[in-house]
Parts: sequence; C-alpha cells; structure tokens
Amino acid sequence: MTREVTYRSHYTKIRIGQDSNTRRSLTIKRIAYKTGISMLIMHGRTCADLYYG
Repeated sequence: MTREVTYRSHYTKIRIGQDSNTRRSLTIKRIAYKTGISMLIMHGRTCADLYYG
C-alpha cells in the first residue's frame, strides 16, 4: 500500500518480526497505515537473523 507523496511524507522500515515465532509485521503495517504513513518498507529478515537470514 502506498499513498500520494506530499510535502510531509513519512516512511518506516521494519523487519518481519523478532524471530521466526514472533511475527507482527501485519499488525504494525495496519497501525502505520492508520496513522498516515506514506510508505512502509519491509525488511526480509527477523531481528534474530541479524545478517545471516
């Protein structure tokens, strides 16, 4: 989902979750969209993956 980019655009980058058992990316996406975010960037690893996932 994206919205029209305006003078005050807001972007957020998140990971898919803390680890493979805790994935809250859809919840975070919904909250961010409701607050008026312009673009959400999803990082394809969990926090536990570090640079190895």
